[in-house]
Amino acid sequence: MRFKDVATLCERLSKTDSRKDKIRLISDFVGNLDSKNLRRACRMIIGRPFPKSCQKKTNVSKKSLLNALEGIIETEKYDEYYDKYGDFGEVIRRLFLESEEKQSTLKPEENSPEAIQDFLDRISEAQGKGSAKERRKLIEAKFSQLDPLGVKYVSKILLGSSRHGVSDGLVIHAIADFWNAPVEKVRKAYMLTGDLGEAAVRAKRGKLDNVRLEYQRPFLPMLAEMADSASEISDEMRYCLCEEKLDGVRIQVHKGEDIEFYTRNLNRATGNFPEIVESLEGVKKKFIAEGELIATKGDFILPFQKLMRRFREDIDEELIEKIPVKIQFFDLLKLDDISLVDVDLETRIEKLRTELPELELTRRIRTGEEKEIENFFESCVDRENEGIIAKDLGSKYHPGERGKDWLKLKNAGETLDLVITRAEYGHGKRHKWLSDYYLAAYDKEEEKFKEIGKTYKGLTDEEIQKMTERLEKIEVDREGRTVTVKPQIVVEIEYSNIFTEESSTYDSGYTLRFARIKRVRDDLEPKDADTLERVSKLAHTEK
Repeated sequence: MRFKDVATLCERLSKTDSRKDKIRLISDFVGNLDSKNLRRACRMIIGRPFPKSCQKKTNVSKKSLLNALEGIIETEKYDEYYDKYGDFGEVIRRLFLESEEKQSTLKPEENSPEAIQDFLDRISEAQGKGSAKERRKLIEAKFSQLDPLGVKYVSKILLGSSRHGVSDGLVIHAIADFWNAPVEKVRKAYMLTGDLGEAAVRAKRGKLDNVRLEYQRPFLPMLAEMADSASEISDEMRYCLCEEKLDGVRIQVHKGEDIEFYTRNLNRATGNFPEIVESLEGVKKKFIAEGELIATKGDFILPFQKLMRRFREDIDEELIEKIPVKIQFFDLLKLDDISLVDVDLETRIEKLRTELPELELTRRIRTGEEKEIENFFESCVDRENEGIIAKDLGSKYHPGERGKDWLKLKNAGETLDLVITRAEYGHGKRHKWLSDYYLAAYDKEEEKFKEIGKTYKGLTDEEIQKMTERLEKIEVDREGRTVTVKPQIVVEIEYSNIFTEESSTYDSGYTLRFARIKRVRDDLEPKDADTLERVSKLAHTEK
């Protein structure tokens, strides 16, 4: 198999509008692959260099990639082509086409997916002093061997962005279609392994029922739907478990041969919290559990932004002393070698309590009474926490899925977690900064983000400068002073009300009024953002 075959498929997908036709194209392609190429191709089709659960990174940006290519092609027309095509990979393809006609140094060779994956692995392994130079040499050497179409899609994979209208969900459906497997089983395999390629191989081998949690392999967490009141929780669940919703970071703890922490984005965070690692070394049993990581000072929980410093700054004794942290646990997914994913919640938390007494648990009650739920909610808010999460005691753990087995009730003064899709440079002293942000919610039906508002309020000048740096690194298009970015950064938004279809200027049909950024949610991924369905529900509740 040639990488050119993968690139050709991606090009066809970019020109195909029908979701059904895209699934058919992917299904026909992956169904003919051996297991090794199947693993690689499923990731490459969606522009991902490594499995989602893998901690490898390419550390390549548009700027560094373009700089590396200046040694083998002419890049003077980059801005002109970017304005015209708005797609980085397509721009690089055009530049290579021109250079191919003018020089003979570019000598395309056949590259297999294995060769491309080896190149990506070597790029990731370039670390520390001299790594930028090493990555440049690797890029020059590999891109000199690629034809223009291969250049286009290797560029996209290096940057982790496909931009040809193919989501993880489409590939999951394609896998299920070819091997006649239940979509839910393929999705569960992906959520538990964090690797679309692994899910495909298991479907091919008929082993979707054998997927298990593994130590040191993070999984996508189960998510909660939003509830509007204690009465809704009572009506929906009857008797349930209610837990305090803390203002921290959700964390997976894997205590196998080693101890590792992973965020909900599946990023390793162990090195940031050496004191917690030390405290868990005395626990005799192996386990995988989830909890909320919080910063504390005595009996008080410190603000979320203080906790974020433990993720962003170099860890030393002074920072550890200044911002002490701990984990309050709320779920147990594996004990020794026994997976508890398909076990009911009541059993899981009982084992968490009795088998791991060393672990501190979140504050919780069991009740079916609306008044008791309301009182518990108010007590959590009085303690300056976000609210509560109510859970069906009979529910199993559904990795990566958002459903009504868990319902969260947050403090009044409703907020939305939205994704930044575009940004504009400001005026006056902010003319060099991206200070105006377009905000989007996820449309489940169309599988894309739709804008519902815009804001320039909430961030300090220092935060705007940092946001500008982040947004410019994920830029995908530019028109005048407006920059379109990959939908990666999630922000929590306060607002006064929501205008509906009649007066909205956005294709979503909704517009936020007086939107303001409350905080940047680096602990959330785009998939964790609020949906358009949620926005619709809130909008019609206001009427």
